[in-house]
Amino acid sequence: MDYKDFLATLDVELGQLFDSQKEHIRCRPGCSACCEKGDYPMSRPDMEHIMGAFMHLPAEKHTRVKANIAAVKAGRQPIYPCPFLLDGLCCVYEHRGIVCRTHGLAYLQPDNVVKLPQCVHDGLNYSDVFDGQTVNLPNPITISLRIDDILNRYGFEPEVIKPLIEWFA
Repeated sequence: MDYKDFLATLDVELGQLFDSQKEHIRCRPGCSACCEKGDYPMSRPDMEHIMGAFMHLPAEKHTRVKANIAAVKAGRQPIYPCPFLLDGLCCVYEHRGIVCRTHGLAYLQPDNVVKLPQCVHDGLNYSDVFDGQTVNLPNPITISLRIDDILNRYGFEPEVIKPLIEWFA
C-alpha cells in the first residue's frame, strides 16, 4: 500500500472514531487551537507527503510558510504555531500528517490511562468528561493513536519521528 492509499484508509477509520466520539468533540471549521501551539511530531512519510503539497503552493503562500518556518526556528521554542497555518487555515490540509488527522481524539493507552487531546484544557474536546484531574469517559477508543503504532498497524516502519520544525535544515 502506498502512503496516499494508507492515508485514505486511515481517514475512513478516523472518521468512524470521530463519529463514535462525536458527543465529546468540539472541533469545528475555523477552530485552529490545535495548530497554534504544539511540536507536531511527524514521520518521514508524513513530511514527504506534506512537502509535495508545499512545493505546489501558490508563491504567496509558499513565501509565507517559509517565513513562518524561519520565525519558529529563530524562536527556538519547544511549542510553536504550525508554520503551515495561514489565516487560521491549514494550507496543506489534504496532505496533513497523522498527528493532525488524529488530534482531537482521546484513547486508552496500554497503562489504562486515557490520553486526552491538549484542547481539553481550552474547554474543547472531552472537556465534558474531564474535571481537570479525572476522566470519566465510558467508552474510550481502545486502539492506540500514537503515530508509530498507527504506522506499524498498517505495515509501515515508523523510522524517524521528530517535531515538524526539526525536519527543516
